[in-house]
Amino acid sequence: MSNLLSFISTNRRAVFFYILLFIGSFSMYKVYGYGVRELAVLSNYLFFVLLYNYLRPVFYIVYLYFAALTTYAFVSWYITWDFNEYALLALFQTNTQEFTEYVTSLPLELYVKATSIFILQLVVIYFGWLHASNQSKTGGKVLLFSRKRSLIFILVSLLIIVYSVVGKINKLPGKFSEPKNLELTQVYTISMLVKSYNMYKGFTSMIQQIDAYKTKPSWEIASVNPKYKTYVIVLGESARKDFFSAYNFPLNTSPFLNQVKGTIYNGYVSYASSTPVSIHYSFYYYNKAKGKTELENNVINLAKSAGFNTAWISAQARFSQWDTSATLLSKFADYSWFRTSHYVHSVFDKDLLPIFDQYLTQTDSEDKPRIIVLHTNGSHPYPCHRLYQDVTFNYINKSLSCYVQTIRQTDDFLAQVTQIIQKHTDSYSLMYFSDHGLMISNLEDKEKTYIHHAATSKQNFDIPLVVINSDDQEHKVVNFRQINLNFLAGFSQWTGISYKQVSLPDFWKGTTEPLILAKQYTIRDYNALIDNPAPTNNITSNKK
Repeated sequence: MSNLLSFISTNRRAVFFYILLFIGSFSMYKVYGYGVRELAVLSNYLFFVLLYNYLRPVFYIVYLYFAALTTYAFVSWYITWDFNEYALLALFQTNTQEFTEYVTSLPLELYVKATSIFILQLVVIYFGWLHASNQSKTGGKVLLFSRKRSLIFILVSLLIIVYSVVGKINKLPGKFSEPKNLELTQVYTISMLVKSYNMYKGFTSMIQQIDAYKTKPSWEIASVNPKYKTYVIVLGESARKDFFSAYNFPLNTSPFLNQVKGTIYNGYVSYASSTPVSIHYSFYYYNKAKGKTELENNVINLAKSAGFNTAWISAQARFSQWDTSATLLSKFADYSWFRTSHYVHSVFDKDLLPIFDQYLTQTDSEDKPRIIVLHTNGSHPYPCHRLYQDVTFNYINKSLSCYVQTIRQTDDFLAQVTQIIQKHTDSYSLMYFSDHGLMISNLEDKEKTYIHHAATSKQNFDIPLVVINSDDQEHKVVNFRQINLNFLAGFSQWTGISYKQVSLPDFWKGTTEPLILAKQYTIRDYNALIDNPAPTNNITSNKK
């Protein structure tokens, strides 16, 4: 201790550097939006202290690398979860125009904050070099401890660093079996680029597969008897069925669906609890006998071959790890529209409405039937970012109140879509469903209760399914048992398309087969999943 006090009194520049280093390493931790975990903050700091004292050339390289990566990660966190993949994909593909569009769409505030973070890290490096240079000239010590105590310091520091990461992951669901848990620790800065590059490789591989199949479906069309002129699918995101008042949620979250003349289907289950897998297996035909997906036989390609005009209009980013399947599916459509910016606030669901209206106007005069898919932002585990409405519900905490509001926002969106369709035609059918649900955790602590992706509860897979036809005369609720792995059959029967090679089972009567989920899940039997109902006690709403 006396050596340390002596060091402080005679090395004020060194003390200033170590304080500055602490601030810099702390900022690296905080830019990800984590709560302050003292051990994690300390481990970050000790990691750089070790490098500076014992591997100084490596310190400069590693710290500069982390400074750049942290700035990049801050941009990702500030904007949206998919910025990494969206921007990097453009860079990997050397698409200068698209990458320029991404960069110029960023708000000035973001540039200021990101630049400030990076400059802070450069200042840390500069004062570290200044301190080492000064000590070298004067013959003073740069090491924080004597060499006899260095081994103890190194061992203790390494134990703290390892325990900080391992201890955090061990407290998370799935522990080390869930790779995404690494993203909730300091390792995130390293894993994010690896994940981005792997996503790019997977995306380009799928692009090549799709291009190989961009011919007609292998199924021949036997007959086409559409009942309506216009068919619209509204694809929701992360919307739990039990949060809609149309499915008996106690708050009035879906006044339109509560009373609309149409059919509410209760008992629809998603094959997967993630967007790409759910969309892939519901919109493409899965050949159970062969155990593989027939990419050429998908809802858009089949409708197009049957003589429909096809369109895919999306509030999602074109390049995103979450929506790769949707992006590739849109390549089959006659018309597709995606937001041009990766910035999550650049396009809300309501911004699809004028694009949708314009497309209907352009195709009103054509004799062909038409199918339009509207892919929304929906809800998601970070729902406050998805809102353009004020939060008028008071449910558990702020985040859950936002989630409830996204359900109401979706209901309002469906009402507006219906109004636009009715302006153009009196012959239509509108279908709405979500890709998957979510799970609620930490119910014992109101302030820490949150909603998230998982695969262990029924509510991760329970999804709403609603069909509204122009000639419906009443509001109906139909209880049935069905999984979206069979959706292509339902789509074909809905649009009046039949095929020569296959006879698909009647989707709308439900299924008696076991509801078996995607292969990657530990529990694949839907009935074996736990129940995770939405809390209904002590909830209020400001809605009149």
